[in-house]
Amino acid sequence: MTPYEAKDEAEEIIESIKNYDADDLRQEKLYYRITELQKSDVFKGKQAETELFARAKELKIAKQVNELLKAYRMRQAQKSTAIGGNCTEFTDQPVALDCGSWIADDRGIRKVVISNNGETETKIASTTPIVITAIFKNIEMQENNEKIKLAYRDNGIWKTMIVPNSIICEARRITELAGNGIDVTSNTAKYLIDYLRDIKTGNRDKIPVLDSIGHLGWTEDGRFAPYDDIAFDGDAKVRPLYQSVSRKGDYEAWKKYVGKLRKNICLRLQMAASFASPLLYKLNTLPFILHFHGGTENGKTVGMIVAASIWGDPRPGKMWRTLNNTINFAMTSAAAFHHLPCMFDELQTIKTKMNYDEFIMRMCTGIDRGRMNGSAMEETKTWLNAILTTGEDPIVRDNSGGGSINRVIEIDCTDKVIATNGKEIVRFLSDNYGYAGKEFIEKISEHTNLNALFDDIYTKLMNQTNTADKQGSSMAAMMLADLLAGIYIFPDEEPLTVADVAPFLADKSRVDVSERAYDYVLDLIAVNSNKFGSDAIGECWGDIKEDGTVLFNKSILVSKMNDSGFVFDAVKKKWKEKKYIIPNSQGRLVHNTRCNGIKANYIKIAQKPETPENLPSAPPF
Repeated sequence: MTPYEAKDEAEEIIESIKNYDADDLRQEKLYYRITELQKSDVFKGKQAETELFARAKELKIAKQVNELLKAYRMRQAQKSTAIGGNCTEFTDQPVALDCGSWIADDRGIRKVVISNNGETETKIASTTPIVITAIFKNIEMQENNEKIKLAYRDNGIWKTMIVPNSIICEARRITELAGNGIDVTSNTAKYLIDYLRDIKTGNRDKIPVLDSIGHLGWTEDGRFAPYDDIAFDGDAKVRPLYQSVSRKGDYEAWKKYVGKLRKNICLRLQMAASFASPLLYKLNTLPFILHFHGGTENGKTVGMIVAASIWGDPRPGKMWRTLNNTINFAMTSAAAFHHLPCMFDELQTIKTKMNYDEFIMRMCTGIDRGRMNGSAMEETKTWLNAILTTGEDPIVRDNSGGGSINRVIEIDCTDKVIATNGKEIVRFLSDNYGYAGKEFIEKISEHTNLNALFDDIYTKLMNQTNTADKQGSSMAAMMLADLLAGIYIFPDEEPLTVADVAPFLADKSRVDVSERAYDYVLDLIAVNSNKFGSDAIGECWGDIKEDGTVLFNKSILVSKMNDSGFVFDAVKKKWKEKKYIIPNSQGRLVHNTRCNGIKANYIKIAQKPETPENLPSAPPF
């Protein structure tokens, strides 16, 4: 009914009442018309009711009419409760739901309440059309595991949002919906809660209840999101990451096109890390970083785009992001991808925010810091995936901790990762992506001997290289992923061998911080030999003895090591075990003795002990 039609009907009712006799005022049809008029136009409805009682007073039946109108309204209220009442009538609504005694149409959500004396009052819940379209039950949470998917119309467009069930149950919290464009205030909060509760409880047969999780990847019962029947209930801020895992184009064309690019060992390793990411959960190994660095125009980013196209949309901002963001953004992204690879370009952009060691350790720990929300602790984010990064700089430095070096496989791109036209590759992959990942997950889900295959590769790798355990574990996962990709997706390829990957593994000596710190001190002494002995120029750092040992002033040694990122107290125990430093006669590391006639505290540095790999030579200083 248009506003003009409603106005005409209202005036017709009001004019007719003036001429009704007593029998006319007792007819149920009249009460129906007045009640319906009040639903569409509160003011006109009240005018009609006022005219009704004025005419009833003239005919001396006002009390009787009042009782009849009151009885009619109570009967209608009982009928609404008994049969489910009204139905939502929003334009283009995603679903029509029973809404009990609520009137829910484009004019808003409201209810006519009848007091004990028969007076009516309209309670407004919201002027925003809003319905519940799904109920999510998070299968990984023991408490507070229910979320509600709301659909609401904002400026003529239907939008959706997912909120904890607790938000639509508490007047204090439901007002938070106002931030998304939903009309709710502290005065209307109670009525919106009642409306949403009524449609939730009254439409159990219409509103689907879905299993859900808040991340991509494996579930505890063996399913994999988004490929299996499981919904995403995560934060709206990371929903675009979830949606980026999608499929488009021609899978066979993708395999043929990408298969030719895989002849480059660096690109092969980027894809191996990408395929390895969901294997880490199956193998119970740790997150790791594969970092490509070097100058521009060598195809690092294009290589990462190829690796991203395995799983989904490889365009910027979809399966990969730049690191021109905070560390919290990086960890939130890793938690959202969870078991799928997390990819970041332009690593050097975080240098002003934190050092690389901090980035490595926080990302490879696989767990975010705990946070409080008021008096309650927020759910702690976790992840177990491969992290692919690119940048101009190496991520591991000479003074990096052993834990950092052990968690990173770093590749210096001296040669081009992509030798052909990068723009052409990006255009092709923007139209063809996402099929290989789904097939890969389907195949490895059926595997029963993944751990045995991994153990065999890991053993061969450790026996034939001098790398550390975590480096070996990460590379073994990549080699296994490459093997499986060759079986399922690129069947004409030979798998990667130990000889192929050995050049990209860090030697144990590089992982050992005490060894790198000792080498730094030897270089420091050699470069500054004029600061030792009786002929020292300027400040005197100590003395070089004839047997090749060096007395090094402890304060200067500690200071110089700190300046380069090494901590003397952290390495002195290993130095003593390796006989890189010589204790005094009492077994203490500090020698309180004289150099050039001045008594001070010194550390006695020894030459590196002779081994078959370290043949005798003249004293190094």
